[in-house]
Amino acid sequence: MGHVMLTVDPESIDVGGIQSLIVGFMKLPNVTEYLDICGSADILYVTDNLGSSKWSAGNVEQFRKYGIIMTGGRRDASSSNLRGFSQIAQKPQISYINLHSPDGKNPLNILAHEIGHQKWRDFAGSSESMHKPEFYKMLKDAQSRLGLPWDGDLDGNGVDISQTPNPLGDHFFDSICKAKGKPPVAKSRQKG
Repeated sequence: MGHVMLTVDPESIDVGGIQSLIVGFMKLPNVTEYLDICGSADILYVTDNLGSSKWSAGNVEQFRKYGIIMTGGRRDASSSNLRGFSQIAQKPQISYINLHSPDGKNPLNILAHEIGHQKWRDFAGSSESMHKPEFYKMLKDAQSRLGLPWDGDLDGNGVDISQTPNPLGDHFFDSICKAKGKPPVAKSRQKG
């Protein structure tokens, strides 16, 4: 079990903006509990620069597929529709946060989502279209505990979770590996 420390990537484009985001996130209620993630690195770098040297070669290739171009040694996706992106399987762990998401999604909510990739890896998939409804249910419950508003379209990508139980039950702040050994929760009823 490890408490993740959010750290500004020094290669961020807007270092002050990322620092303000982290400070704001750390002021949320229950944030210490949310950042208690088993099997995770001690440090999660937060950045607005997809050109950071911390990204793996495989992720840099993904950025090219998103059409994000290199400008002056930095990849700035603020004008794209990419809200966030996380590197959790490789070290160092780093999350990209679009501080000016064109759809208006709050950067605090984006950061909560990206941290959710670490907490609930089994439900996150490798892209937004692969997120399971349970991921969005856990995220919604967590955002409520963090005092963040939930927008079903922006935060849940329009996925209907009204009939989806939280797979962690009342322990929805837990990471999946911490929850092992707790009584199972009923499976989600999928709409046909």
